[in-house]
Amino acid sequence: MLSLPRSDPRRAFYVQTLAKIRSERYELSEQSEDLEKSIVGFTEAICLSLPRNTTLPFPNIVQIFYHLTLSIYSRAEQFRHPDDVKYCILYLRYLRGHWRGLLIDFLPSVTATLVCALAVQVKLGLGDVGQDIEEVAGLCDELFNSDVSIIPLTRPIMAFIRTVQARTEQSVQGHIPSEKVVGCLRKAMVRLPDLHDVSYLLALSLLNSFFRTPSNDDYKEAMVILNTIIRFRDPTDRPSPFWGAASQLAGFLASFRFNVDGKPEHLEQAISHFRTYVDGAPLEDPCRPVIIEQLSWLQGFRSHDSRATGNLPRALPSTSGSAKLPSFQDMTDSLPELDPVNRVSPTTFSKHFNALQAAFTDRLSSIADIEDGVKYC
Repeated sequence: MLSLPRSDPRRAFYVQTLAKIRSERYELSEQSEDLEKSIVGFTEAICLSLPRNTTLPFPNIVQIFYHLTLSIYSRAEQFRHPDDVKYCILYLRYLRGHWRGLLIDFLPSVTATLVCALAVQVKLGLGDVGQDIEEVAGLCDELFNSDVSIIPLTRPIMAFIRTVQARTEQSVQGHIPSEKVVGCLRKAMVRLPDLHDVSYLLALSLLNSFFRTPSNDDYKEAMVILNTIIRFRDPTDRPSPFWGAASQLAGFLASFRFNVDGKPEHLEQAISHFRTYVDGAPLEDPCRPVIIEQLSWLQGFRSHDSRATGNLPRALPSTSGSAKLPSFQDMTDSLPELDPVNRVSPTTFSKHFNALQAAFTDRLSSIADIEDGVKYC
């Protein structure tokens, strides 16, 4: 049928159908040849210029352009070519902006794919991270307010997490997620309560906000989230993959609260969370030696009359934007600095927190995307 002349409208149908078959085969084979041929086929079909009001069984130009864009996204995701990422985002925005009314059935897929494409752009450092995150938050809000079911939401939400993570990792240097981003994380947690990637990142964002400007509301919300993760057990009685990170983060959050108000109950909460982690974490966990020393340091306040925050720095400075965070080995070597009898300098306290917080955010990228196989077509 590909021998039909270009003027025959049936040729566009057969070219596009073959391109779609190759695109679907690529999802199974992951052979780049299938993907390249599908892109060539969709491009040819567009050049044959079927009108937008073409009726079935012939695809119209909007539908062909939609499938071409998805194929370009697949290539961008696999090979990370900057031009593919750039044009994929451009085409997806064009589809949403100009042909929205003609893509009602496909619009959630277009929106979700744009979220994923922006996540790739953030990962490659090709755009403005802050601006991209704000756009992604707005797109996810749109998905939450639509009738999209839970399963198709997982993939774009994981992409959203990756974009927020890119900024949260820098929050050690003073960046705090916007209210729009935090609000989107809250909605994501409601829609996907068992996706602890979302819950943990929201708690981490609240901690960053509390670290800059202590707020009772931020503290309570973060603690509720962290305790939910810590107590979670799946049907086989296994804990959350974020159990260890949540236990540590809860300990640091309570430590900060103790630094702010000097209340003994917050010291006890910090000790309790760190003990929970030490009792349950595997011996080979790289965080374990540092947390044990942190626990010992905190326990020293029980026997040493610190009078509220006398031995803790009231203001914890962040490291500079250009400073390189120390490794866990550096932290282990410097642990003798944490002396519960002598005053702890703000620099020492902040250095240990920053190194541990960086390790927490690293865990986000190490958790496998359980819905990585979800595809949009």
